[in-house]
Amino acid sequence: SRFEGQYVALPVNIHRLNNLFYNIEVLETAGIDPSSISSARGLLEALEAVRDTTDAIPLVQPWKNPDPLLQLWATTLLSEHGVDTYDAIVNGRATENRRAIEDTLGIVAEFADFVSEDALFQDLASAPRQFVDAEAAFFVQGDWSFSVFDEAEAFTYGRDWEHVPFPGTDGVYQMNMDAAIAAEMSDHDSAIDAFLQTAASVDGQVAFNAPKGSIPPRTDVPTEEFSPFQRKQMDQFEASRSQPPSIAHGLAVRPDQHIELLTIFASFVSTWDVDRAANEVVAVLSA
Repeated sequence: SRFEGQYVALPVNIHRLNNLFYNIEVLETAGIDPSSISSARGLLEALEAVRDTTDAIPLVQPWKNPDPLLQLWATTLLSEHGVDTYDAIVNGRATENRRAIEDTLGIVAEFADFVSEDALFQDLASAPRQFVDAEAAFFVQGDWSFSVFDEAEAFTYGRDWEHVPFPGTDGVYQMNMDAAIAAEMSDHDSAIDAFLQTAASVDGQVAFNAPKGSIPPRTDVPTEEFSPFQRKQMDQFEASRSQPPSIAHGLAVRPDQHIELLTIFASFVSTWDVDRAANEVVAVLSA
């Protein structure tokens, strides 16, 4: 982040959004190999198989607030149409890519056939707990859900749950970052400096990221301080071909566009009107 040519933000983490978490036992019962699913449409077929062969909830999703739905659409867009199309859409060329926008909104509307009945009452705090507590097959969400998984005594990484990149996004690290920014006017400059120095330090980045599920932006932080899940994320970040910024969290779009997109998706979750939503998204991202 820069203002008048000066860097003003201290990055404290890197989050990955395009995670497909899955329940190992449920998928084994359904006969599904998650690594063989190669697209968002392929995931729809897997969800149908879960519904037909098990009593599990096929897909846990938090739709009480619009940002997870916006995030699911953006991830689906990456899956089905790739990074170049994603970049074109967020950089003012939404009109010429309307077909991709409409196509992926349609897929998201189909995902709605497989979520739990209370998806509209689930938020980012409750949905990971539902994935842990209920017998659910899949959960599409950012790595911050790890903190809930990790606290559950009977839900162990590698035994009960695992993850793969969202189908069709291998080699892509869809990301968001948090940062600390010092206010220009403050009566506590020394305290702010001390905090920023701590946040920027190796120890500070371990303390901030290890329990949260994210990975540190510093490249010299010891990996042994992190969980096997996060070490795998670090390896995949290093190996990734691209790191497209998040639409749902405002990293890829202007603040005014971000607010308007959230409004569109708040309506979309109640109507599933694909054509209307596509027109609105194009209008916002073309402005």
